[in-house]
Amino acid sequence: GGGCREEMAKFPGMKSVASQTGSLSRATGQGVMQNLAQSLGKSITALYAHNDEMALGGIKALIAAGLKPGTDVAVVSVDGERAALEAIDRGELGASVECNPRFGPLAFATIDKFRKGQAIPSKIIVTDRFFDKSNAKQSIADAYRSRRPPQSIYITRSSRRPCPGPAPRSRQNRTSSGRVPRTQGGVVRGPGGTSARRA
Repeated sequence: GGGCREEMAKFPGMKSVASQTGSLSRATGQGVMQNLAQSLGKSITALYAHNDEMALGGIKALIAAGLKPGTDVAVVSVDGERAALEAIDRGELGASVECNPRFGPLAFATIDKFRKGQAIPSKIIVTDRFFDKSNAKQSIADAYRSRRPPQSIYITRSSRRPCPGPAPRSRQNRTSSGRVPRTQGGVVRGPGGTSARRA
C-alpha cells in the first residue's frame, strides 16, 4: 500500500522488487509467492503482506522454494490471527500488527448508550497490539481464528439458494422432503428457510 511505500522511501537501502495482489487469500498468496520465488530466488530478503493469510501462504511457498522464512526472508503482516502468532513462535513470521475484529460488544454497547440518550465520544479507538517473538506465544490462546472461505458451493433442493459447505455425498443423505438434514453439509434449518453456518 501507499503507507508502506512512503516508509520504505525513507530507507535508501530498501527496494521493492515486486508487488502483486494475493486477494487476501492464503492459497492465492502462496501461488503469487511461488511465482516470485521462482523468478527472483534469493534476491528476496523481505516479504510484507497486507494480511496474515497471504503471509502464511507466502511462507509455505518460500519453504517449498528452499528459502527459510525468518532467516533468509523476513516476513511481516497484519491481523494478529492465531495461526500467525503460532508462525511467529516457530520463527517463520517476524511480526504481525493486530487488526482485531472483536469490537462487536463495544459497538453494541455504544449503540445502546446512544439509544438511551447517554453521551458518547465522537471517536472510539479500538486498541490493537504488535506481536513479535517477545509476546506472541503467551497471546496464542486469546488470538482469534481466521474464518476460511467455503470449500464448495451447492444448492439445496428445498430453497434453490447457494449454501457453503461440502456437497452431499448422495441423495440418501437427504430427507424424504428433499431437504438436507441439519447435520449435513453445514446447513441448518430455520423458520424462514435454509441458512448457512460453518461446521
